[in-house]
Amino acid sequence: MDRLSYTRVDRVAVLKAYFSFQGCKQTSDKSYGTDIGSSKNKTLMAKENISFSVEALYSLSMMLLGHNVAISPVLINTSMGTVSNWNKEEMKEIFNIYKKWLHKMEESNFEELT
Repeated sequence: MDRLSYTRVDRVAVLKAYFSFQGCKQTSDKSYGTDIGSSKNKTLMAKENISFSVEALYSLSMMLLGHNVAISPVLINTSMGTVSNWNKEEMKEIFNIYKKWLHKMEESNFEELT
């Protein structure tokens, strides 16, 4: 997130804002090229538009890693090998993982956030 030149306060606000998209079923109009992601995940690319919930998690991952994520904008259940983009329960689980991370970051006053 350093490359964006946001203040620390702004970066924390942006991270928290992503969670407001949990459960949002409205579809994003952002398009992705077929060359996005690893070859393994290209076969699992969503054929339909993705929801804002998926877009939020994908964008959050890119922000945290500081570079493009080497997967398609598709959430994959690795134990089943299936796309989770429209699975309400699996999306809830993914958001909960990120929320636990956010809570730990808040407890440390975002010390690890550069």
